[in-house]
Amino acid sequence: MQPQCALAAEIVVEPACGSNLSPVALFLETRRGGRAAYVHDRDYRARHVAEASYTDGKRGFFWRRHCIENYLLPPSIIVRAFQDLRVRLEQQARVPAWFAALPTTREEIAAALTECARERAAEEACRRANHELWAGLPPEVGHVQKRSFTAPGARGPDDWREALCQEAERVSDAAALTAGCTHFHRENVRTLFDTAYAQTSAEGYLAALEFLIDFHGKDLLGAFHRWLGSRGAPLSRNRLCEALIPAAARHYADDRTTYGTDDFLELANGVRALAGLAPLA
Repeated sequence: MQPQCALAAEIVVEPACGSNLSPVALFLETRRGGRAAYVHDRDYRARHVAEASYTDGKRGFFWRRHCIENYLLPPSIIVRAFQDLRVRLEQQARVPAWFAALPTTREEIAAALTECARERAAEEACRRANHELWAGLPPEVGHVQKRSFTAPGARGPDDWREALCQEAERVSDAAALTAGCTHFHRENVRTLFDTAYAQTSAEGYLAALEFLIDFHGKDLLGAFHRWLGSRGAPLSRNRLCEALIPAAARHYADDRTTYGTDDFLELANGVRALAGLAPLA
């Protein structure tokens, strides 16, 4: 991995991928020294889980929002992105006729995003409930999943045969425990979904734009892109993102209250505390 940027020559930020970044952080510490931390998507975890990651002293942090794409979606950022795009097109003397179809006010964009969120509320409730379904599974049940295993003894044919038999028994026992768990009974699952749907579709929740924090950002962005298309604005998704990313950076630089909480500063200071560095103001 190549460094992407340096912060005050004390912290290096690099790209990484995958769901288990802890080994990557340990590898970097071993190879380069110092401390390595990582940030990953909150996904459908409860908000308090992400909140705790900023102060628990561990190397893993969560975005306070569902994923990084959610930080592109505040209406004020979208307004700025479209304004900046118009300026660039005017400088090139080629503003297309369809540009007039783009919303121009925060209120228009908030209404459009809310419409998209209302349409996505049931799917978001299903995803949230599914996360809670597995998160609430009793620890003695465990997850039925394929895993690597080792053979005891001398590791000859008999040992590996026995290891495979034991693994099959483990999966069978775990499946039996899972099947008998009342957590998975239909009536409980229905209640879990209904509770989640009541939250994701509540008018107060939608009106306050709370879904911009919790809904799947990439999918919500896709829904907004389709909404633009339905209005007669054939802006490609790539071009939309290319407009939103710098607009988000500039808007945050001008107004650190853009997201309510200053997630980027608090993330930076969480990392600095882990490294034993003084906090930024």
